[in-house]
Order: sequence, then C-alpha cells, then structure tokens
Amino acid sequence: MTDLPTTANGKALKFRMLAEKRVSTAINVIRRIGNLSRNGSYEYSPEQVKKIFGVLRREIDEAESKFAPQEKKSKPSSVFQLD
Repeated sequence: MTDLPTTANGKALKFRMLAEKRVSTAINVIRRIGNLSRNGSYEYSPEQVKKIFGVLRREIDEAESKFAPQEKKSKPSSVFQLD
C-alpha cells in the first residue's frame, strides 16, 4: 500500500484516489450483475430481481447517508441471500 500524505491536501488526494478506485470497481460489479439477465444462461423470477435491486438501492442510500452529519446507525449484514 502506498503511503499518502496526511495533510489536508493529502487527505483530499487520498479520498479522490480511493473514491475513484472503489466507484469504478462498484460500476464493474453492477454491470456484472446486469449480465445475469441473460435468459439463455440463467433462470430467475421477478421477485428475485426485485430483491436484488432493492438491496442494492438500500445499500446506496445507506452509503450516501454516511456523508451527511448524523448519528451513527448499526451496520446491516453484508451477506446477501435470495432464499
């Protein structure tokens, strides 16, 4: 891991570097989830699709809320199961 400066500018640079990497990774993973829509390769129900995108939206909302000043909330489980 690279040592990054801890000054105010260093913290902004560290945030930018990590955010760009993590968001790019998230975009790629979300696109891979979209690949599951191939009917010839997979079988799924509308309820499963609804559950997948519901949990993704909830996690996006939770992540976004962490950027607003507020009380800390308990962390929900990071394990996802359709059944």
